[in-house]
Amino acid sequence: MAKNNTPDKKTQVGKNDNSHPAGIDDIYKMTPAEFKAWVNFKNPVDLPDTHKKKTSRRTVQAREPFEINPEALTKFTRQGSRYGELVAMAKGLPKPTIKPLGDNKYMVLKSGEIREFEHHDRKQKDTLKKTFAELKGIIRANFDAEGHNQLFVTLTYAENMRDPEWLYMCFKNFWQRLKYEYPAHRLEYVAVAEPQARGAWHMHLMVKSDQPVLYIDNKDMERIWGWGYTSTERLKGDDVGSYYVSYFTSLELEADTLVKAKNGSKRFKKGARLPMYPVNFKMYRCSKGIIRPKSETAKYKEVVKEYGQPYRKSTYDIMEDESIINSFQQESFKKPENDIQPGT
Repeated sequence: MAKNNTPDKKTQVGKNDNSHPAGIDDIYKMTPAEFKAWVNFKNPVDLPDTHKKKTSRRTVQAREPFEINPEALTKFTRQGSRYGELVAMAKGLPKPTIKPLGDNKYMVLKSGEIREFEHHDRKQKDTLKKTFAELKGIIRANFDAEGHNQLFVTLTYAENMRDPEWLYMCFKNFWQRLKYEYPAHRLEYVAVAEPQARGAWHMHLMVKSDQPVLYIDNKDMERIWGWGYTSTERLKGDDVGSYYVSYFTSLELEADTLVKAKNGSKRFKKGARLPMYPVNFKMYRCSKGIIRPKSETAKYKEVVKEYGQPYRKSTYDIMEDESIINSFQQESFKKPENDIQPGT
């Protein structure tokens, strides 16, 4: 009998990282652009060193949306009472192969080995994009433009303050004083540090109270802050998460590069602020009472039944050596306002 030279299934998995890409669980939080960066630059972490040197380059190319089987298991993240993000893989959800152990280390689940992440400067922008995607979900889960107990505050310095660590120290002092002056409110916050093109830093703050109404005059806010100008206003936008994340990452164009709109309004370049953040900088912080969205495994038909049809789809083929190894589809959901139950 002729010898069968075809590798067995176990050998195929060991030599090809198609079915177990490293850090696969993280892709459910990524935008399509972030996912493309991940497959281009992320190396397998649970394969032998001899294989790592031969790892094929992966690419992602856009494609038409595919039809998701109603019974298919998907990764679904609830972002408040109205929004949700879903991720589906054409060949089903893969199992995670690593467990993160903080920012610098991870465990290989198969062997139990502890390894260190390889940090690279070129991943900084992609890491920040992922962070802002997480921030969008947090904002959606905790704030809405209809809330009379919510405020959007900007804290600035009179001087050109360039130290982000000092910014957080000043903010901690400010927050304690704010809570002291408004003891009837249990206040929670999401604070976002923001760099300017000239090198200065300031802080954006989303605040909410457990009381029905929260009102703080901007003169009082400025007095409590004590370092410079402040702005205090109600939240804006139908989708506050998308609105403010876009606001945080966009940069106003300088006068010499400004292409004025017909109505004379200011122009902004989306994403232009990202390169200004220091490497590994923690650009947002939350108080303990802020809700963190959690992902769950759900059948596709159950998500559609609860939320209706998605309002946005992004679909890509994952390519390796010019072959399609899987397809990835992200869908965004938004419940109609009349479907939201009071108090949820």
